[in-house]
Amino acid sequence: MLNLIVFEIQTLDFLTEVLASKDWQLSCPSLQESFPGISMGGWTQNVDFLRIDGQTSSNERGELLKDFSNNKKLKLFLISSVAGGIGTNLVSANRVVLMDSHFNPTIDLQAIYRCYRYGQTRNVFAYRLLTQGSMEEKVYSRAVNKTGLGNRVIDGKELRRCFKQDEINSLATVDDWVECVRCQQWRML
Repeated sequence: MLNLIVFEIQTLDFLTEVLASKDWQLSCPSLQESFPGISMGGWTQNVDFLRIDGQTSSNERGELLKDFSNNKKLKLFLISSVAGGIGTNLVSANRVVLMDSHFNPTIDLQAIYRCYRYGQTRNVFAYRLLTQGSMEEKVYSRAVNKTGLGNRVIDGKELRRCFKQDEINSLATVDDWVECVRCQQWRML
């Protein structure tokens, strides 16, 4: 099973629309290149996938969480990170895909920990989708630095560096472009 956690309601609406469409390749043409000749689509909400957002009542949330744990035919659970909230336990899922990074890194960590809980018997895999050269990428890099700073100052942990000192100092600039050493592409931090 897959547990997908998103932050923005617009992204949640788009994904729900794509999942329900008869042919996903019309909404996401890159699927044609990745899976040539394979037709995908036509999932039904509450049959193939579930969704929790801010409009879902607390009673309905409880029922949806119970359904996801008990119904092995469900393939996906779409949850907005804020509406999922603290206390959501999804040990029946073992994959978390984070879309739309949050400025507060603990929100994203809580999303991962919804699957990585006591009672989880399988390995949990977390994936983060970022758009290269976007503001989202800059938000993520600041969240990484914020987490590292919190770990050093509050928890007294000594962490290995993920960034060079000049990269950390340059986060205060408005337009920070760097060239990737491996692919020689320019991108904004």
